[in-house]
Amino acid sequence: MVFAILIQNSVISTLRRLHPKDSLFDEMLISYLKRGGFVYGGSAGAIIFGNTIKSAQYADDNSIGLEDLSGLDMAYGRDIFCHYSQKDNDFIANYENDLYILYEESGLFINNNEVQGIGKPFLTKATIG
Repeated sequence: MVFAILIQNSVISTLRRLHPKDSLFDEMLISYLKRGGFVYGGSAGAIIFGNTIKSAQYADDNSIGLEDLSGLDMAYGRDIFCHYSQKDNDFIANYENDLYILYEESGLFINNNEVQGIGKPFLTKATIG
């Protein structure tokens, strides 16, 4: 079985169309993964796997007014920040949630309870609280 999702355009407005509370997307995806499927998410497609999609706010002003910013929470309680460069340090320093921070050349492979990096090593941010 092949499963592919192409996500384009602005992060938050695109994610609104796939939002778990507005569709069966989360249930179908979790069922697929439990049956041994693989899913690749790039950029917005990676961000949606986080606990929330709040990390998208660095690149998307949420002009559509999406209020529920919950994600699929498949990254063990962390959010996912994509396209990291040093110019993002202030945003990340003030970010309220734990993060996986991915460079353009980074990726994550999440399988069961294990997280492995692919490509350039990813960074993490842990909040204290």
